[in-house]
Amino acid sequence: MFLFDTSYLIRGKSFKFSDYITIHNPTVGEVLEFGEAKYDSLISRITSVPWDKKTRLWFYENGMDFENINAFDYFCMQVSSLTVDESRIIFGDLNFLELELLKDSSNETYLRQGDILIDNLSYEVISDFIRKINYISLPEKPKYGSEHAKKYRLGIELDKLKSDIRNSKNINKSESSLLLSISGLVNSPGGNYTYGNVMDLKISQFHDAVLRKQRIKHSDEFLTDYYAGIACASAYGGKSIMEDKNQEEIDWLGSLFVRQKLVGNIT
Repeated sequence: MFLFDTSYLIRGKSFKFSDYITIHNPTVGEVLEFGEAKYDSLISRITSVPWDKKTRLWFYENGMDFENINAFDYFCMQVSSLTVDESRIIFGDLNFLELELLKDSSNETYLRQGDILIDNLSYEVISDFIRKINYISLPEKPKYGSEHAKKYRLGIELDKLKSDIRNSKNINKSESSLLLSISGLVNSPGGNYTYGNVMDLKISQFHDAVLRKQRIKHSDEFLTDYYAGIACASAYGGKSIMEDKNQEEIDWLGSLFVRQKLVGNIT
């Protein structure tokens, strides 16, 4: 088993986890050819954790409590029916349907077929790499003060989920966030990207370029507003622009994972 170098994200490298498992870092063109919706569904199945899907577990799995299932066991549930055609863009010829769910002497779950082994540690490394090439952050596990508080909160979120499902039928599903990001990157000022060369970018390189462009744009706007007198101290909690909180706003070289929720399509 090998640990990956985070430079793989910029270099666009795939990750050879073992002699039998290599995680592919696909190009933008490959993702589009595979199908954006199919790709997003695959990534969700691989990287989702129980607390990320706690309401759906409660709703669809007869009241399954997300605290009673660990992340690896949930992963095993998600990939148990995954075909080679569905997973090839990430896992190549690895066949999840041939992996047998077993338990060791300590009652720990693992997947195995011949020399191919995926245990909890393997899963953590594999899922971490897949999250990182797609710039997806691991959601924080919620904490509840009591069992009553948890069920009350889940009830509220369940009502919202049902409402979202009903409303989703009226949403235009033809609009692609990936295509919007491609268009934004190609047409943003100061870049040398074309619709042709963007297709050859690995998905990690593409996300890095889009998010970095957005972060630079945000930083420039912040400084422009500040020096124009628009971004007065009161607008930032009475703090100086040089204080830690506002330093993050102007640091366009900062981590994109920290600011993931603040950046989106380039407009």
